Amino acid sequence: MRIDSVNCDGQPALACYLGDALEAVLVFDIAEDRIVNGYGIRNPDRLAGLRIPRTISRTAMTGQ
Repeated sequence: MRIDSVNCDGQPALACYLGDALEAVLVFDIAEDRIVNGYGIRNPDRLAGLRIPRTISRTAMTGQ
């Protein structure tokens, strides 16, 4: 499993991948520099509608 730090609808989140498949997203509400709420998204239909930018490194592209 790989976990990436991302933004989801302008909020900080963690995207959890199993291989290349997005398995879950954890979205956080922040107030006064503290996490005040957390939301987990696992429903495949809802995950499919999310636009989570993927970061591709040069290493990943060249295999080095």
